Amino acid sequence: MQEKARYVVGVDIGTTATRCVVGQFYDEDDSITIVAANEVPGGGMRKGVVSQMTAVAQSVDDVLVKVESLLGHRLDSASASINGADILGQPVSGMVVLGAPERAVEEADIQRLEHNAAVGMVPENRKILETVSHQFTVNGQGGVKDPIDMVGSRLEMKGYVVSALQPHVTTIEKTFDTVELALNSLAPPALAAARVVLTPQQRDNGVALIDIGAATTGVAIFEGGDLQYLSVIPLGGEQITNDLAVGLQVEPSLAERIKREQGYATLGIYDEDDEDSVVEIKDGNQTLTFSRQEIDEIIGARLEEIFERIAKELKKSGLARRLPSGTVLIGGVSHMTGIVELAKSQLKLAARLGQLKDVESVIDGIDELTFAGAVGLMMVDSQVGQYSDEPATHGGQVASEALGRARGFFHNLIDRFKP
Repeated sequence: MQEKARYVVGVDIGTTATRCVVGQFYDEDDSITIVAANEVPGGGMRKGVVSQMTAVAQSVDDVLVKVESLLGHRLDSASASINGADILGQPVSGMVVLGAPERAVEEADIQRLEHNAAVGMVPENRKILETVSHQFTVNGQGGVKDPIDMVGSRLEMKGYVVSALQPHVTTIEKTFDTVELALNSLAPPALAAARVVLTPQQRDNGVALIDIGAATTGVAIFEGGDLQYLSVIPLGGEQITNDLAVGLQVEPSLAERIKREQGYATLGIYDEDDEDSVVEIKDGNQTLTFSRQEIDEIIGARLEEIFERIAKELKKSGLARRLPSGTVLIGGVSHMTGIVELAKSQLKLAARLGQLKDVESVIDGIDELTFAGAVGLMMVDSQVGQYSDEPATHGGQVASEALGRARGFFHNLIDRFKP
């Protein structure tokens, strides 16, 4: 008998790229195998927040066209990323009465308790993305991780809630309506990525996942197996590119090439023998020459600022000296040579590059550092995704159908504003 499988989909909407990963989820053993992944240039995002919805919708639509062509199936739902400095994590606590006489705690009681605790602490203009229960207390007995079937009349909880501004959430929901893709859930990319790059032992010991992307840097801290702290810093690799463009007096596209091909994670400390070293970059028919010292100083100044902000978040969490598993780095900037050594020296913690853990794939070449968020969102989607068996033709027909959906929305939107 053939195992029943369904597609689970993660869409990571970034400032410079939109990435999509599709897996097949098998209900029999809860296993997932990645069967398609792709990325397209991003658009319409600023510091992790939607600034132009139509451009974001086009980018999402473009990446869907690519993965649907690979699969031969049309996808109808996904889980997606939500980012930006307005993402807020905060401790919460709450209590519910189970009633008299005493009775066993049920799953519905925990859900009611988590809801009450979160609603009482989170402002009305924010949408709750995730509630994490750290520990429960049953009739005064504290330190309980799983209170199911314990008997009592009073249930208390301490935990952590992650939320986003409701207008930000609504904009992303409308974006997915545009491309006719149902949105199952939203999660910050750093939080989603933690599912696939951190081991249970790291989560239990204490570890910080640091996701240095194009426009933002996400910091997710775990201890005792649970999320303890989450923040998003509005700084990333895009600022390094802009600094190089201004400092070297070149176009941003060329500055991005210099960063990727010649960038080194240093704070401008170099040997005297390297003072006169130069870097040559081909730009069309000409070869441009730049000072290695100048490139290093420009990159180093911005990286120093980024890691200073990360250090502040670690200190703010109160866990900076309780992370024996150190830091795990992901995101595009983590590709930069020397980034691990810089993280160690700046944060005074162990550091390593992230790798996907226990994720099966039938495709090769996935960039683990930049696709970690999309893979994590695929895992999130496995809890809520639905199987789609609507066939789609490879190539132009799929592209035409998908883009037609978007064009139809854009035309309707324009028509609404016609006199």
